Amino acid sequence: MKRAVMVFAILVVSLGLAAPAAADCVVTNAAGDLATPGSLGACIALANSNGVPDLITFNIPVPMGSVTIFPVQEYVITEPFTTIDGFSQPLASPNTIAAPGGLNTQLMISVDGSGIANAGLAVFAIETNHTEIKGLNIHSGPLYEISIGRGTVGCAMNKVQGCFLGTNINGTVARPSGWLPWNPPTVIGVYLARRAANNYIGSDADGLDEAAERNLISGEARDMFLAGHGVWALLAGDMEAGWTEGTMNADYNCAFLLKLAADSQIEWFRLMTVFPPPYPGYHR
Repeated sequence: MKRAVMVFAILVVSLGLAAPAAADCVVTNAAGDLATPGSLGACIALANSNGVPDLITFNIPVPMGSVTIFPVQEYVITEPFTTIDGFSQPLASPNTIAAPGGLNTQLMISVDGSGIANAGLAVFAIETNHTEIKGLNIHSGPLYEISIGRGTVGCAMNKVQGCFLGTNINGTVARPSGWLPWNPPTVIGVYLARRAANNYIGSDADGLDEAAERNLISGEARDMFLAGHGVWALLAGDMEAGWTEGTMNADYNCAFLLKLAADSQIEWFRLMTVFPPPYPGYHR
């Protein structure tokens, strides 16, 4: 047995066999489907299928100005350790101003969910762990801009950082979600569903690059929504409410902890339930 193990080890070294390395995929065009090579959808499809950590970056040639991607269906991320980095697009840059100062974030990639079909509910749906979306302007989703944990698996340690949600790319005009007919109407920036726990919206509270991690979540009726039924969510970071009040609502029976980084800025916080008494809302 020892001889067999030694022979296998020698073969691994001699043949160069190793654990799968991280994969990079570069978005080079603004196609909104999942099949066009070089599209954001194709890179996400690759990340969902290759079984290794993935870094999705952008290098879309444009003479000047920003790029808008119109996905034709919901972008669903199902494999862990997937990073989508909008700041990699030329001329994009993260914010450098600490709260409560304004944002100087420069975004160059906008993802407009107004044309999503095939029963999609969000622009991005995260159904895994350790996924990061940063440096994107995401708006006009069917019900949500981003959802986490709507499926059947637990979703933890995901991050949304340096993004503008529910606005135009400059953060000056509301572009909310909620065009899909729903009862009651749903206009939500980030929806943390029943399978979501330990996810970071804004700062990850590690004390590093806090300014760059600030989000602008505005233009929505509810900037963040938590659904519970005994599953708790840990949030840390900024909800820059802009010209509207920032709201965070929680479904009934939802135990959660809201953790704010030192430079966080939330205008006001509302915890409300979707059922009448005896399930009152508590304000703190």
